[in-house]
Formats: sequence, C-alpha cells, structure tokens
Amino acid sequence: MLNKGEGEEHGREMPQVYRAGIYMREPGPTDPDKPLGEPTIDQQRMLCRCVAALLRAEVIREFIDAGPFVRNRPILREMLGLADTRLDYLIVFSLDRLASGVDEAFEMAWRLGVARTVVVPVCMDEELRRQAQDPPA
Repeated sequence: MLNKGEGEEHGREMPQVYRAGIYMREPGPTDPDKPLGEPTIDQQRMLCRCVAALLRAEVIREFIDAGPFVRNRPILREMLGLADTRLDYLIVFSLDRLASGVDEAFEMAWRLGVARTVVVPVCMDEELRRQAQDPPA
C-alpha cells in the first residue's frame, strides 16, 4: 500500500494539494430574463466540490450567503479576508453570484488578484454564453 512518504523516498515529488474556498449564494427570485431552475446551495456545493477534486484542491472552507439579497454580504467579506492569506482557488457556481455590480466586481478582482487567488466558475460555458449575449459597451 502506498503512503505519503513513498514517492519522496524514490526521488519523486508528491503532487501539491492546493487550498480552495467555495462561495455559494441562495438563488434569487426568478428573473424573466434568466433561465429557470437556478441551483440550490446543495447543488452548487456538489458541483463546486467536483471542480475542487479536478483541481486537486482541498476545500478548506465553504462560504454561504443565505438569502438572495443579503445586505453588505458579510460572508463574502469574510471570504475576501481569508483569500488574502490562504486560498489558491475560489470556486463559485457562477460569476453572477460573486459580484452584484461593477464596483463590487472591481474590488473583488483587485483583492483576489493581489492575493493570487484564482477564481474558478463551475459553469464556464454558461459564463461565455452570457458574455457573448451582453458584450461590453
């Protein structure tokens, strides 16, 4: 049976285990311009954990903002504080859940970039479709 030290004894490096956080937010009320069936917290968790496994990342913390319109999003602020020192990846179901507006998106991009935390959206193809439909002005 292999143990953690065997690879090192034979001159091979063990694969690095990265640190990840998962940010989730409750689905909001149905918007007529958005598709129905936004995922629940449990569905977001399952998909985000699958991505973490693919990235060989250990999920060290889950961040959940309960309620679609949480004022000041305290859990998001807490996550940004942890990202400054301890996260390699921040996994989110969708980038829409991460930032509510341009100012908030800029602040997060800045702080996560300085911390060298990579944001990984689970639904990348959905993100690309959305960007194609709403090109920047």
